[in-house]
Amino acid sequence: FDGECIVTEKIDGGNTSISKINDEIKLYRKLGNIDDSHPQYSFFKNQWFWNNQNKLNKLPNNLILYGELMRYVHTRFYDKLPDWWLVFAGYDLKQKQYISWNELTQICHNTKLHTVPLLYEGKITKKILEKLMPIKSKFGPVAEGMTVYNHKTQTFGKYVKAEFVKAVEDSPFWRNK
Repeated sequence: FDGECIVTEKIDGGNTSISKINDEIKLYRKLGNIDDSHPQYSFFKNQWFWNNQNKLNKLPNNLILYGELMRYVHTRFYDKLPDWWLVFAGYDLKQKQYISWNELTQICHNTKLHTVPLLYEGKITKKILEKLMPIKSKFGPVAEGMTVYNHKTQTFGKYVKAEFVKAVEDSPFWRNK
């Protein structure tokens, strides 16, 4: 992570993505296409997608947006969400690389989509990261952690709190909630 980085709040939701290729919009989950295998995916496909069709039509072609689907509580509760889907990254299929945070926020601004909270932009050290670790989430009472991106080197990493890891290990799997 040597060099300029951005740090965003790590939000605990369902990792999903939206692509727009040749004006066709498709929805995906971590393991493939969005289906009805869980109520959160049914909601994303059958409600959120249709309610946001006008926004998604404004997306540039040859783009994949990655986001967190917040319809179900995983290990963190959020009571101040601006939307059920929050964008955390974008991938340009023509350039074959992740787009910068500035490009991502401009696309989100133009389409009225929402991003995860930005915590920091600049050079990163371990000391800076330790100071940046959020206690409260912008969207709820407790933060999970943060994600660090270096767009020049196309690298990213997650830095989560120990109590988040313990909560994942100790609690029943979120799908049962």
